[in-house]
Amino acid sequence: MTERKEKAGNIKANAPAIPLHQEKHLIKEFVHTHHALISVFSREIGISPVKLQLLHEFLHAGQDGLGVINLASRLGVTPALVTRQVQELEQKGWLKRRGDSSDGRRSIVYLTEKGENEVTKIHERAHLFEKTLTSDIPDSDIAAVISTLKILRNKLRLSQVTGVKLINGKVVDNIE
Repeated sequence: MTERKEKAGNIKANAPAIPLHQEKHLIKEFVHTHHALISVFSREIGISPVKLQLLHEFLHAGQDGLGVINLASRLGVTPALVTRQVQELEQKGWLKRRGDSSDGRRSIVYLTEKGENEVTKIHERAHLFEKTLTSDIPDSDIAAVISTLKILRNKLRLSQVTGVKLINGKVVDNIE
């Protein structure tokens, strides 16, 4: 048996859940799980996590497309990284650029029809991945996690919109 299989055998898929009142690091668990999900899924479909994020953003941008600098800001990465990834996806025929009519110095990037078809395939595979991954988790547990995530997301959005910090309730002018 390989070392990888031994490690996998030692992971208990049905490990007892830690009650939320005892779990001190809920967000840490979400972050670690998110990282693992993206890592495993991207490996299974053969597309890097960064490209998955880019494609997701372009899908939601629709016909408006996105500029490289705007996209880099959304993803928290450098424009150079986005440019390299966009060029690779352009070579595959998944993305196209058009000049920005309001600013001739920049271009707007869009999904092509081929890109939309590929993103649809990825989306279908994501649903299958999720279904397989969660097949032995009771619906009530899944519903509880979804509810918790929605509550957290709403609190975060409210903080972003109002500028009120979650830690001390003070208004945030800038982050320093």
